This record gives sequence, structure tokens and C-alpha cells, in this order.
Amino acid sequence: MRDSIVEETGYAATRSSYVGALHPVPAFLKTVAHIILCEDLRQKPEAVLDEEIESIASVPLETVIQRIFSGEIDEMQAVSAVLMVNEYLRRRP
Repeated sequence: MRDSIVEETGYAATRSSYVGALHPVPAFLKTVAHIILCEDLRQKPEAVLDEEIESIASVPLETVIQRIFSGEIDEMQAVSAVLMVNEYLRRRP
């Protein structure tokens, strides 16, 4: 998992927490998207990013949630993952 995060983002996490899983279309597909909260990030300039990644931006969680409710972000797995992480953080002691 750690290597794929660096490969896809160019960042490494000091701390990661499992938040939950999403089953995008359980009636048709057996795929599972695991939601991992990565914290205390540090950039790895030597990382070779996945070719599919166009750009990476650091955006505060509250801003992402505002973009969800304004309709700017509407991809269902992204919305679900962000809202799950927000609730996870709210409940964390």
C-alpha cells in the first residue's frame, strides 16, 4: 500500500488509518475500494508518478466538502470516500 501511495501521489505518509471499504456496484462487480486516511505527509521528489495522474493539489478537507455540496465534485466514489474520512475524523478521540 505505501508504495502505491507514493507512486500515485509523490507523497509518503508517516501515519495511515483504515477508514472503510466501498463496493461500487456490488450486484455486478466484485471490486472493493479501500479508504485509507494518510496523514503527516512528506513529499518524495524522487518518486516516479503513475502516467495516469495529471496533477496533484493539496486542498483542505473543508474546501473539498464545500466543492462536493456545490456540485463541483460529483464522482460517487470520491464523494463517499471524502465524507467517510470526514466522519472518521469527527469521531476520532
